[in-house]
Amino acid sequence: MVPSISLFALNSSLLNRLKSENHQTKFSYYIARISALADCFCFTSSFRFTDAFTLLISLPKDTHIWCGHGDIMGPLIETFYNYFKDDRVDSPLKVLWKRISEEMRLCAQCICQHHQTQEMYEKEYECSSVGPLLVVLRKLDEERVTRHLQEINLKIEKGTYDPDHHHAEVVSVMYEVL
Repeated sequence: MVPSISLFALNSSLLNRLKSENHQTKFSYYIARISALADCFCFTSSFRFTDAFTLLISLPKDTHIWCGHGDIMGPLIETFYNYFKDDRVDSPLKVLWKRISEEMRLCAQCICQHHQTQEMYEKEYECSSVGPLLVVLRKLDEERVTRHLQEINLKIEKGTYDPDHHHAEVVSVMYEVL
């Protein structure tokens, strides 16, 4: 089962802030994005993420999800609240997490987008509503970074670490750790 969320509730705080700060250009942009997403995903009263999962998972491997489709991935991150409740290894949620995790191993921009989205959730929404989601995301990030560091250390121990080939991984993981 794919979780659902009200897109308009998700973006209302951001849109109200943009309106109140008199950022008409940005406000118009977000209204256009919401309208385009609504048309794309056929919104009713709630937003079903099935099409978004399918779209993001099926992107070509050279197209990073956070870099190229952060406007879709941002709202979709809320579905990760159910990550540890999902027992299926091949669920869209787990497949998507695996994909963005692989992309963040090599791309500082993906790492930035991922963490900026979490920071936005933390600033824009009440802790009581977004806190449980952030706990799950931090746990996933901690596991991902720990696993990545262990793999790099194992390569060094085995003598298979090649600075010319693995430097992007080291830079990315160190960037995230710091």
